[in-house]
Amino acid sequence: MNERSDMDRVLRHWFADGPSEMPDRVVETVADRIGRQRQRRASRLPWRPYDMNSTIKIGTAIAAVFVLAVVGWNLLPGRPASSIGQPSSSPSPSATASQSPTPSPTPRSAQLVVQQKNIAWTADVPVGWVDNGWFLASSQGTESPTGIAVGAPGANYVPTDPCDGVGKNLDGQSVADVVAALEAREDLVVSNKVDTTLGGYSGTRVDIQAPADPSAYCGEDLFIIMAEPGGAGYHVEGPSETIQMWIVDVEGVPTVFQITSFAGTPPGDLAAAQQIVDSIVITPWS
Repeated sequence: MNERSDMDRVLRHWFADGPSEMPDRVVETVADRIGRQRQRRASRLPWRPYDMNSTIKIGTAIAAVFVLAVVGWNLLPGRPASSIGQPSSSPSPSATASQSPTPSPTPRSAQLVVQQKNIAWTADVPVGWVDNGWFLASSQGTESPTGIAVGAPGANYVPTDPCDGVGKNLDGQSVADVVAALEAREDLVVSNKVDTTLGGYSGTRVDIQAPADPSAYCGEDLFIIMAEPGGAGYHVEGPSETIQMWIVDVEGVPTVFQITSFAGTPPGDLAAAQQIVDSIVITPWS
């Protein structure tokens, strides 16, 4: 047998059995041939194919066996698929749904009357507030300790006795007369008197503080602030009630608008009440 035939037989045997190591005689033969093999000069045309020498063939065959072995190992049942050469995938960021701001409810407009007067008034009513013909009240109600209301009681007579207002009427008097009568009451604290306008009509604004124990004056009877001849008017709704009062001249008649509240009234309701007053439109009719 010649040298090449012997080497070819050994290689066929090695590829058939799939040994993990190459026999020493093959390595020696390959090394010997590498040293004696005449190398072909490279072609001047880089795109022209050229013949592969025996050494490259052997290396290529070994590399192919290695690649086939790796692929076969990864394809065995129960083996995870190889991620070699594959770009790692990162989870796509989940889209966050944009939240549109909830628009604030638009206040409705309500028309009310000035009690016992030929005067109507219109105001913007916040959500949660209700109208009762001549006054507006929040969900807190009108009584102590958290109540609040915006109204126009119609009465403009200030009795000297808080327990007796029947039969008294001063419709012909001025805004200044009403303010003076309030200041004359020793059971009331009147402060912050300023000139003002409301709904286009001029007048005076005052703050009034009712007593901490109204029942000490009238027992179970009503503690009256304003009165009409028939006994109607306005009385306090609880201890230490605060009354912000606008007394304006509407065609020669002193007309009262007011916010009534207590120390426990929520600040949000106080702000809403002021917005109601700021939106008031006054309309007299004959």
